[in-house]
Amino acid sequence: MASKINLNNFFVIILAAGMGRRLGKFGKDHPKTLTKINEKTILDRIIALLKKYKYKKVHFVVGYKYKKILD
Repeated sequence: MASKINLNNFFVIILAAGMGRRLGKFGKDHPKTLTKINEKTILDRIIALLKKYKYKKVHFVVGYKYKKILD
């Protein structure tokens, strides 16, 4: 069913501004979206999925440690 979705009909916003307080010391140094799962960050996984469906316009809301996210 997901392959039938045309993402160009949607306005995609990725919320990447969280501090990750529940991640303990790791959350103080890294935004939640940069947490790695099997060598890929959560943000990389989201972007890869959007690319798979050929979506090109993605907007990000960044906050805490935004420079790390933008890098």
